[in-house]
Amino acid sequence: MRQLIYIILFIAMLLASALFFSQNDSLVKVDYILSEFTWPLNWLMIFLFVFGFLLGSFSMLMGLISAKLQLAKSKRILQLKDKEIKNLRDLPIRDEY
Repeated sequence: MRQLIYIILFIAMLLASALFFSQNDSLVKVDYILSEFTWPLNWLMIFLFVFGFLLGSFSMLMGLISAKLQLAKSKRILQLKDKEIKNLRDLPIRDEY
């Protein structure tokens, strides 16, 4: 049932975006520091959406890689500490009193 709702929502979003795409075909002038260009609004919006998605994915991936590296480092330190504790527990107890 949940998948049917997702499929219906996906089709509705697809139809809404197709309608939006067809209605926004006017040319817009994009002026930036070095130059300027004219592009249809609908293609410009799609390009910027994809660019933003890729940029956000890349930045999230960098954070994920950083967290994975920190986790691996912490696991190595934990294994060393566990070995040290095991070695200390295996030592015989000596009373010098």
